[in-house]
Amino acid sequence: MASSLQSGKHDAIGLIARLWRPRRTSTPTDKSQPPPAEDVFRNIIESSPMGMQFFTLEDDTHLVLSGANVAADRILGVTHAPLIGKTIEEAFPTLANTEVPGQYRRIARDGGAWRSQQIGVEATQIRRAYEVHAFATGHERLATIFFDITRRARAEAEVAAWKQRYELVAASSGQVVYDYDLKTGAILWSGSIENVLGYTPIDFGGGLEQWADCIHPEDQTEAMRLLKAAEQTTMPYDVEYRFRHKNGSYLWIHDCGSFLTDANQKPIRMIGMMNDITERKRMEEELLQAQKMEAIGRLAGGVAHDFNNILTAILGFNERILEKIPRDDPMYTHAIEVGKAAQRAAALTQQLLAFGRKQVLQPRLLNLNDIILDYESMLTRVIGENIKIVIDRGPNLRAVKADRCQIDQILMNLALNARDAMPTGGRLRISTANITLDTEFSRTHPNVKHGNYVLITVSDTGHGLDHETKKRLFEPFSTTKESGTSTGLGLASTYGIVRQNAGHLFVDSEQDKGTSFRVYLPAAEGMEETDQSQLVPNDQLPRGTETILVAEDEPAVREFITLILRELGYTVLTAENGEEALRLARQLDGNPLDLLFTDVIMPRMSGKELAETLHAERPGLKIIFASGYTRDVFTRDGNLPKGVILLSKPFTSSGLAKTIRRVLDTPSPVASFLW
Repeated sequence: MASSLQSGKHDAIGLIARLWRPRRTSTPTDKSQPPPAEDVFRNIIESSPMGMQFFTLEDDTHLVLSGANVAADRILGVTHAPLIGKTIEEAFPTLANTEVPGQYRRIARDGGAWRSQQIGVEATQIRRAYEVHAFATGHERLATIFFDITRRARAEAEVAAWKQRYELVAASSGQVVYDYDLKTGAILWSGSIENVLGYTPIDFGGGLEQWADCIHPEDQTEAMRLLKAAEQTTMPYDVEYRFRHKNGSYLWIHDCGSFLTDANQKPIRMIGMMNDITERKRMEEELLQAQKMEAIGRLAGGVAHDFNNILTAILGFNERILEKIPRDDPMYTHAIEVGKAAQRAAALTQQLLAFGRKQVLQPRLLNLNDIILDYESMLTRVIGENIKIVIDRGPNLRAVKADRCQIDQILMNLALNARDAMPTGGRLRISTANITLDTEFSRTHPNVKHGNYVLITVSDTGHGLDHETKKRLFEPFSTTKESGTSTGLGLASTYGIVRQNAGHLFVDSEQDKGTSFRVYLPAAEGMEETDQSQLVPNDQLPRGTETILVAEDEPAVREFITLILRELGYTVLTAENGEEALRLARQLDGNPLDLLFTDVIMPRMSGKELAETLHAERPGLKIIFASGYTRDVFTRDGNLPKGVILLSKPFTSSGLAKTIRRVLDTPSPVASFLW
């Protein structure tokens, strides 16, 4: 029961209450004379549409019903006449255990007034509801005026229930619901605004101006323009913008609203919802970044394929030139510089391949602590004396399965990036640790699988990175260094290497507070392996007399390979594609063919198809593949299948000769190249 206390004098009603007596049988009156005042007031009360009751306080305790009007009978649905003389508790038992009798006795005894709503509820439904005004009419006398508000109370209860349901829906949906009054600029907010944006409806009651002030400055103009356009057309308002949380951070918000119009179809209110889409925006950005990196990676792989063929020819023939020119000839120096430039170009191509995750890997189990230990002395020379290097190797580090050259490249790229961020000196820290990423981490980082990882952290105390730089950090050819000092591929290729190894790369940085790169590589079972390859000494090129079939579609590369192998004593058959190579092999009529040296990517028939066909016809045939870009020919993850020998382009005559001799002298695993 809701109630409020009111004070006041009601002289006219008080007069009638004092004069009130039970109704008498009417008697003839002289109509020529005006009726007595008592009859006038009695007629007013009897004809009033509002119910009236009169009580008398007896013995300072018993509140006795002394009268009621006709409307009281109708509104309450009871006949009051039999109840006159009874106490309020006897006449109306439903009031006995409420505050009503006590309040009435107080008013009758002390004076004053009291307003209340007396609501009867059955099974959570409002049965009847009344608004009651009680007031003193004299010493120990009380009158009440009341009227039926059942319909209003039910409507108010329904509105309250709908509001509660609406608040629950808004809270559970994670959306902020608002009601914007276009005339006043006031905005009413749902309670969910506190959960989403940190504000309460009370402290965020500044209306349209406060809402607009919280929009990110870069988004504010467009959001307001679209709002004004929507108001003019009454078309739905639908916009995304960054909105300032109460803690000062910005959230991405999707705001959509629709208009209520007046009889003239003019918009008067807008009802809308604001939804936090920060996580969705982050995932969209990651997806776009991944798609962009993948597209550039494909381009990089294609460029590297052609470029490596060119570099193979340049390096190979440059070696031949150096062999023929006397060392005191000025052209010898020029040829040396050509070779150096070609080697630098080859390194750049490897970075392109690493970025595009297109190079073939030869992974083995590695202990990152051992690799960092091997690198420590070299890093000191490369980084410089003005930077202190701190190595923190975690205990009992798990092994990772990776290509050693790629791990070297990761460490070098991150170390050089840290050096360039500290031109006046600082501290470089490299640490390792075992770490387990749980499902909660995977939920907030959708591309990360939960499980055991080995973490490499490379931190510097340099100038740090701003937000825009961090967004473009792993893009190829994006660099913070001066023009001409960097290719912009170091971090891009590092990103590519980490992703190719099913790892993850994150960066934490603030301007003037340094930068930390965190590399997560999946942990592998087993102990680290040592390199078992038997390399031939470099003092002279190994020779042979075996028959070798060379399949290479690039004329310059084919000519270089043929020249070197024939000078080393081999019998060489050459073909410019797979079909021609197959025909030459079949024309040998039982004569020996000891080794197939084939490019992987060739028109009409790939090196893989050629190798499979010839191996089926000649089971003992040794095979070497050569390629500057595999394009997932071997496996999707880039790992080289066990037993497959690959000579990556560009290669030198020394690398070619040693690889061929090693393969010819090693027993071949049965069908090892079939995958």
